[in-house]
Amino acid sequence: MNWTKKRGICLLLAILTVLSAVALSVAAEPETSGETSEESSEPAFDPSGDFSAANPAMSFCVETGQVLYENRADEILPAGVITKLCALMVAQDLLHSTDRSMTTRITLEDDWIRDSYVPGDRSTPYIGLKAGEEYTLEYLFTATMVAGATDACCALVRYCASQILQESEQGFLAKMNEKAAALGMGNTRFTSTTGKGSASMTTTRDAMKLVAAFYSYNDLVMASDCASYGTIKNKNYLLSDYFVRDYVNPNVIGLMAGQASNEGNYAVATYTEDGGKIYAFLVMGACGEKIDTDGTHWFDPGNAYEDINRMIGWTDANYEYRTLCKTDDLMYELRMGDGAETDHLILVPEKEVDLMIFRPKEAEIKTEIKLSDAVYTAEYNGKDVLCVDAPVKQGTVFGTATFLQRGEVLATVNLIARDSVEINDLRQAMTRIHSFLFEGPMSKIIRIVAILIGLWILLALGLFVYRIVQYFKKRKKSKM
Repeated sequence: MNWTKKRGICLLLAILTVLSAVALSVAAEPETSGETSEESSEPAFDPSGDFSAANPAMSFCVETGQVLYENRADEILPAGVITKLCALMVAQDLLHSTDRSMTTRITLEDDWIRDSYVPGDRSTPYIGLKAGEEYTLEYLFTATMVAGATDACCALVRYCASQILQESEQGFLAKMNEKAAALGMGNTRFTSTTGKGSASMTTTRDAMKLVAAFYSYNDLVMASDCASYGTIKNKNYLLSDYFVRDYVNPNVIGLMAGQASNEGNYAVATYTEDGGKIYAFLVMGACGEKIDTDGTHWFDPGNAYEDINRMIGWTDANYEYRTLCKTDDLMYELRMGDGAETDHLILVPEKEVDLMIFRPKEAEIKTEIKLSDAVYTAEYNGKDVLCVDAPVKQGTVFGTATFLQRGEVLATVNLIARDSVEINDLRQAMTRIHSFLFEGPMSKIIRIVAILIGLWILLALGLFVYRIVQYFKKRKKSKM
């Protein structure tokens, strides 16, 4: 065999060797690789930041239902002015159930104001109502809100009990406890309708539920949002500095203040508004108001007003309102199984999630997706993909998305099918044929056969070229 012939055969063998290696590589099982990441060690999270209330306290976002700050929120405390707030809510509920209105005028009966206050008792401030005098219901509501007037509250309660409920004051008290139970105030029990004495007990957490719900009584909130009502000065020193200076806050809206006994247990509740969002603030169990012999009013340091003003500033500085997801956000995409009308299914949030986020620039908000058992893994084009079978009804839940910050769960929302997907019988048949031929074990066999056929063609082509070359070499020799 001459050198030219040997060189041609060696070249042909080299080509076959390379093609065989390619064939084995294609037929081999695809390798799957997974990424691993070390968990970052974040510093311990202190939700109080640089603020700590001296007294039981809480701030709350009314729209999102989030507690933004709390301190000693589960201590059992005298209900104090919280009792009056509940009484006003029940009274307005009863008023709306009749044809009466705020402008309805009533003449006070002696029984309605008898024993309504105790002179010298700080838990029963009063404005000196007298039997036989005529007042509007609005006057009684507003005097209770602005001055914490126990005689006005008592007259309103007993009027509602006798004229609307046709019951005794105890029937009205039962309505108050029903209201507390409906709001989820499991540690609250009202034993009086006006807060007189210290027997009615609650917690700051329970009281905040009532304060947050009270905001829907908009006309009462607006009635409380004033420095004075006629000659009556507001006893909430966030709104009025007539008796006590230095605590007025121009950003607050309403609400009420007062103490449960001469010893103290002072409470302040109010609201602020920012960007259309309402925030409720409450401080309870604080030191009481002091009055000198010359009539000067003052508070010891660490009082409720100091706490509430600092808490308002701290909440505003540390929280940001965020939309974590909207109902049209694409959260996940699944491949549809055999015979579906479309290839993919889009998962979107079931509802919009809006939350107050604590210092969002300091800690990333992460999203974890968990899919339901209806989702399965299948091979597609040599890769494992997540699939779901048709038919699919729009709105079907296929998993959840959980939002986390600093490892703490902020919210969880269902992931639902954005669209309905039906079965297409012709597409299903074609898809099954395609899957049989080009996916799974059969696809490997077909690929190997196709490669072998390709190699045979290349070999035949190589031999054909070789023979052509040899033919022309022979002709050339014969002519010489």
